[in-house]
Amino acid sequence: MTAVTSVRHIPGNSLPRISLRVVGVGCFIFAGLGILYSVPTAFMVYSSFHSDPKLPHFFAAYTTLLVFSFASYATLIFCGVQFVQLRTSAWQVLLVAAIAEVALVFSIRCLWSALLPQISLSVAAASGIGLGGLMPQFVTLFPLWGPVVAVWADYRLRQVPDKRKKKGLCQHCGYALMHESKTCPECGMPARTRT
Repeated sequence: MTAVTSVRHIPGNSLPRISLRVVGVGCFIFAGLGILYSVPTAFMVYSSFHSDPKLPHFFAAYTTLLVFSFASYATLIFCGVQFVQLRTSAWQVLLVAAIAEVALVFSIRCLWSALLPQISLSVAAASGIGLGGLMPQFVTLFPLWGPVVAVWADYRLRQVPDKRKKKGLCQHCGYALMHESKTCPECGMPARTRT
């Protein structure tokens, strides 16, 4: 894996850098909105909600969904930090998180149906509250476009240095490296020529 630090300042890569940072900021915003929703809601549920005989599995379902939601928020914060710093390798983590979120929402819908009728009402009640923090992501379709933009930015940010490396050019500034020197005479960056 090539270090992304060498592609940060390559001319012509401004759109992928901006796009990756937009996804990173989006990760922060959606994690923040989710936390702002989930923390007071959890406090309210655990302090004032009493066990209802009609919803015997409510607390187990709600706790499971809350743990999943906070794991999702932590993943979004991690990816946001990586993307804002132009570290593109976190796109795989974002993709797995997006797939897990979508799979969770669809699997809960299956639990509401006739698959498990004895817990369906409890799961339905818990999911209405427990997944509320994930809804801003789904309203904006972030699980669909966020990973796609991150993959595209990763590809574009790695494409220019690879082309330059094959041509025997400095990966940073594009200067023609004629000799086997350790640094580029034009920009002073470590010279990585073709192998």
